[in-house]
Amino acid sequence: GTRCGTRFANNVFRAMGTGAFHTAVEVHGQELSFAFTPAADMPTGVFLCLPRSCINHTFRETVPMGETALSAMEVEALVDEMAKEWPGQSY
Repeated sequence: GTRCGTRFANNVFRAMGTGAFHTAVEVHGQELSFAFTPAADMPTGVFLCLPRSCINHTFRETVPMGETALSAMEVEALVDEMAKEWPGQSY
């Protein structure tokens, strides 16, 4: 998170091997995330941003997960489908 209390708690809990961390997936130069959103503003919780630049979270580390065989267009189509299935109010 971006709040001082959340950062402090995560620093303490991380030493114990736990914490409350935001995660995202970087693919084809975009960071894909999921978060709470009010239905009136944005019905899906799936959103894109530039890697490591989500304003609601503090970047901590990158964990390599491999590469995708999907093209950028295939990823976009998959994200469009996921966005329908992951409403922001279900976060």
